[in-house]
Amino acid sequence: MHHWENHTCVSFVPYRPGLHRDYIIFTTDKCGCCSYVGRRGDGEQIISIGKNCDKFGIIVHELGHVVGFSHEHTRPDRDDYVEIFRKNIQDGQDYNFDKAKPDEINTYGQTYDYQSIMHYARDTFARGAYLDTILPRKPAVGERPKIGQRTKLSDGDIRQTNKMYRCPACYHTLLSESGEMRYNDGQKQCHWRVISAIGERVMLNVSAKLLPKMTAKSCLYEEKSYIEIRDGFTMTSQLLGKICHGTSVKNFTSSQNAITLIVISSNFLAPLPFARFKAVCGGIITGTSGIVQSPRYPEPYPANQNCVWQISVPVGYRVAIIFRYFSIESHKACSYDRLEVYEGTNDTEDNLIARLCGHRGPKYLTANNSNTAIVKFFSDASIQKTGFSLEFLREVNECETSDHRCEHICINHIGGYHCDCRSGFALRADGHTCESTCGGELPLGKGEFSSPNFPEPYDSSKKCIWEIKANPGYRIVVNFTTFNVEGLKSECEYDHVQVKPVNGMPGTDEVRLCGEYTEPIVLLSQTNELRVAFSTDNSMERSGFTATYFSDYDECAKDNGGCEQICINIIDSYECQCYGGVSLAEDGHSCSTSECSYQSYEPFGTIQSTDFPKAYPTGKNCTWHILTTPGHRILLTFEFFDVEDHYSCRYDHVSIYDGGDQLSRSLGTFCGMVPPPSVSSSGNQMFVVLRSDETQPRRGFNASYTSECGGRLKADSTPGFVYSHARYGDRKYAKMTKCVWEIYAEAGTGVKLEFTQFDIEKERGCEYDFVSIYDGLAKQDKLLIGQFCGDDLPGAITSSANGLLIEFVTDDNVEQKGFVFQYASSPAFKQPTSRRTTTVQPSDDLSARPILNN
Repeated sequence: MHHWENHTCVSFVPYRPGLHRDYIIFTTDKCGCCSYVGRRGDGEQIISIGKNCDKFGIIVHELGHVVGFSHEHTRPDRDDYVEIFRKNIQDGQDYNFDKAKPDEINTYGQTYDYQSIMHYARDTFARGAYLDTILPRKPAVGERPKIGQRTKLSDGDIRQTNKMYRCPACYHTLLSESGEMRYNDGQKQCHWRVISAIGERVMLNVSAKLLPKMTAKSCLYEEKSYIEIRDGFTMTSQLLGKICHGTSVKNFTSSQNAITLIVISSNFLAPLPFARFKAVCGGIITGTSGIVQSPRYPEPYPANQNCVWQISVPVGYRVAIIFRYFSIESHKACSYDRLEVYEGTNDTEDNLIARLCGHRGPKYLTANNSNTAIVKFFSDASIQKTGFSLEFLREVNECETSDHRCEHICINHIGGYHCDCRSGFALRADGHTCESTCGGELPLGKGEFSSPNFPEPYDSSKKCIWEIKANPGYRIVVNFTTFNVEGLKSECEYDHVQVKPVNGMPGTDEVRLCGEYTEPIVLLSQTNELRVAFSTDNSMERSGFTATYFSDYDECAKDNGGCEQICINIIDSYECQCYGGVSLAEDGHSCSTSECSYQSYEPFGTIQSTDFPKAYPTGKNCTWHILTTPGHRILLTFEFFDVEDHYSCRYDHVSIYDGGDQLSRSLGTFCGMVPPPSVSSSGNQMFVVLRSDETQPRRGFNASYTSECGGRLKADSTPGFVYSHARYGDRKYAKMTKCVWEIYAEAGTGVKLEFTQFDIEKERGCEYDFVSIYDGLAKQDKLLIGQFCGDDLPGAITSSANGLLIEFVTDDNVEQKGFVFQYASSPAFKQPTSRRTTTVQPSDDLSARPILNN
């Protein structure tokens, strides 16, 4: 939307009920990427951004339909410029190539525009990737023009929009955080519009001393030379002020995120500055609903920000906040960049609702009682992310009233509520009453249960809940002996079985199961209660499951099982463990510090000194060997540090090595009470040593480590491996990732690279997620060997010199499994592959193509 605003006088403003009758809503429809042309005039108007549609160029294209554009190739005069190959068009898609009648499209006198963002590509809706559906007619001289770009509005798109919306000849849209305005040379009338992020205001400093003198007695009645300042996006927004020649410099502040200036002059003005503006975050916002965004959103927010918004909704309601997007610099304690939400008008710790950072904010927050909330955003001097976009609205808890009509359970959520039923019941179609169904409370001790109709296919649109209990001091073991439920094991978005609370899943206490399993699935509860929920959608039923359960004595419940530190309950037994850096003694229960060596093979984790937060033992050399996924580096951050101090760290100290032992390159030696700066390895290993003498032990340290992709790797005759992401095999790769690996060999030899696994988001031009490979250690277009995506393995690649550069980039949409490649030294390839640019293209995907919903 900013792209349209930046080049035309079109404005996109947030919808406000009661003020706006007609509005567009972004959604996902069965048509994929589609929109109606122009304003329909009957209220809500959808614009569908389906799978693979949320890309810059496609959204600009679909907004073009909203603005009023049809496809360029449907113009009545199109046959003079392009040729349609209907035999190559997919069945059912012919209508997208129909020519409009002369009275159906107004071109506003613009010539046919091959470069229009509204033009189809040559193979849109083709039966095969090698077929053309539309081509420009071959000119007498030269090559056919290229069509189908999705990069930017063309000059013709801009001219036609400005004519369509009767934009002034002199019109400027300013989207920067601050700047100045200059008179346009040779213009007597001009308009400026400043737009900032939603939730910001615009401060304006204006001088009219360069304008011609007034012809009227008062500026109020001046019609020939004046400046108007409007509080909003358009020339008809509320008037903030009017100034004329001789008026002193004046300051204005908008009440929203836009301000408009109109300059009228009786004479031509020199191109000199007359106004300065600056976007400021924060302020007082009142209303039933609204939007607040971080500065510069959706671009990365600036450094050193301190923004405070006070949000109020009508009395009698609570403030509710829905997070539409959230990405703020991550830290365990949110000590750097952060978003804080307070209830009421005082930002004290007692009123703190949430302190947030990282990449996954909550779905929503709600004040307990107040109709006012304070939202504070801080950023430091380093690491800026894309920030946040939140919506606030008034909220009332319908479940606290007697009007909800739920027969069993009422569950409140922002903007409404829904009903649920107790175990053994299901919600009727009326959404309020319950009927007896599958599930229920199962007998104490042991038993069995199964999906409805087992072994016949289960019913569609079912929800069954079983609740299992055991006596205090016992856990529950569930054994799914047969399991066949619709869905992929990694997704479970359709039919699924949810079991909670259970052990064995890091970061969560639940397991969600789907797919077909040939081996039994055995789960152990965390407590003496267990909940099993089976949900089905309205399609594709399978045979379901059968399961048995029994109670298992919890040996850890009494005296921690005799374990000195950690007791882990397992079926029919238990096992003892020790904290990091401490070894389990031979008795299987005690923890010994006689040998304090620790190894971690997880890509993320924590390490801490022996007995932390108590004093570490004296006279010890404790070691931590951290090993992460090949092709990744380790970033170690100390969150607490207290080691005997000495100006040269002669006594107790922590040493960090860039490798797997103390013979590796030193990354630093530290002591004292100031946490060392974050330390990064060059490879996938790091070695940490805490040496203590016989005196003055301190509390030690607590540190966390993460894995970062990329690095500089040396190739030799032994193959090395690189994985796309640290949790390859367990999870899909992350969104918004950029990784660079530099792989080099000895002079006179080359680097050979070969993919063994490859699964990257499919897209015809590999513009979304992709792997780029360069013949050398510099990222230069002339060195590009290829840009790859899809699920076909790229061929083996050998450099022409002694290095290859591999770049992996992902966007903010679809994630896939990723890739694995191996590398080794090899004789250099005599004919450099960098002289050829090859791209692995995926199979045709209709959902990635923009179509017009007529």
